[in-house]
Amino acid sequence: QGVRIESSDLAPATATLDRNLRGYLSNSQPIVGAITRRPLGAGELLRSDAITDADSELVTVTLSLQVRAADIPISTAAGDFVTLYQLFDARNGETALPPRKILSEVFIDEITRQSSNFGSDASLTIALHRDDVATVLEATSSGRIVIVASHG
Repeated sequence: QGVRIESSDLAPATATLDRNLRGYLSNSQPIVGAITRRPLGAGELLRSDAITDADSELVTVTLSLQVRAADIPISTAAGDFVTLYQLFDARNGETALPPRKILSEVFIDEITRQSSNFGSDASLTIALHRDDVATVLEATSSGRIVIVASHG
């Protein structure tokens, strides 16, 4: 919901619908760039009331993050949902602060790993609700972000 439709999101389909069923979009109608009004499923036939041109309904945005390679599971890939935690390393005998959960159900749009060793970084592009951007950016200002894979 609240996502701009890209051409890669679409697959033309042929279907025979009862003539009483109205409002479904045809392959000839331009919808790239439209914004979803509700979550859409893979293979779903689109109805005109499921999309809009109103930018005010665009609530999902993308954000780039850089994390340590050791702080993201190697099996994590684009298309996965993850949870973000903020972790503070204890230094100079300081008491360690507990990890802080930042945000869950974060969609990884893209991931680039510079190297596979523990001294490298990974760049992530995540998709999240626009209201969560400040929370994630604040968490990057101290400590580090750790990615926890969501399975099941």
